[in-house]
Amino acid sequence: MKRVYFDNDAGVDDLLSVIFLLGMKDIEVLGIGLTPADCYLETGLPATLKILELLGHTDIPVAGGALGGRHPFPHEWRIHSNLVNNLPILNERGRPYIKPQPIPAHQLLINQLRTAADKVALLFTGPLTNLAAALDLAPDIESKIERLYWMGGAIEVKGNVLPPGGDGTAEWNVYWDSVSAARVWKSKIPITLVGLDATDHVPVTEEFLHRLAHQRHYLLSDLAGQCWALTVNTGYHLWDTLTTLAVGYPDIVGARDVPCEIVVDGPSDGRTLATPNGRVVQVAVDVDPERVYRAVLDLLRQ
Repeated sequence: MKRVYFDNDAGVDDLLSVIFLLGMKDIEVLGIGLTPADCYLETGLPATLKILELLGHTDIPVAGGALGGRHPFPHEWRIHSNLVNNLPILNERGRPYIKPQPIPAHQLLINQLRTAADKVALLFTGPLTNLAAALDLAPDIESKIERLYWMGGAIEVKGNVLPPGGDGTAEWNVYWDSVSAARVWKSKIPITLVGLDATDHVPVTEEFLHRLAHQRHYLLSDLAGQCWALTVNTGYHLWDTLTTLAVGYPDIVGARDVPCEIVVDGPSDGRTLATPNGRVVQVAVDVDPERVYRAVLDLLRQ
């Protein structure tokens, strides 16, 4: 049984990743923390709690993050959690009866790691802000972390952020709080980086959604289809989905070791830069898109 702690920023694919993580065999989710990057906590938290209620996992503690980043996500992206939170399929039961924890997400992470019987895998599909804060407050937790799986970075492909004065090499989850990412890079935690080098190969296409529509009689397929329909023709990819799948199915991505560093200022702020003197991380580079789509469809047949 692999024990996993999940920190995300409650975008469409983050919220769906809760479903995939809980649907994979031999995984125990110890907690869920939210980072207020690609969401507003006012809607990201209840959306998460409603999904847990729908799936019957009301025992998993959830906490909202209290820490901000350096470069905010656009408002029009952050409201996606509000759209998901108001989907009829998540509101048949009314407001969620389970409540978030009365502590910030980085403290929940510390608590769950300290009390875990064995080492814990971390899945982060948003910025690393809560992890960096937890490591600073409680350095002892580093020894309890088996591996960090992070959706972040772009090594050999273009980034997806082009701020004024930027050079286009940054990726959003790094750029939002590059200082925290650099802090994590200073640790000895094994890292699997599932960034744009891999996720660029798995876009959310109309053809994929048509395949999903054929199985909408399954509750989770119906929910996922409604969520992804919000993203059609917007350049959306299976960013967080692929990273989540890599936790349960490590061979779904082909990876290689790459020495790299996080750039924290200047035109390349938010870049994950390959450099001979960098910290070695495992970077996902090879993906079979059809295998990924099939794995997603299989997990949603329930």
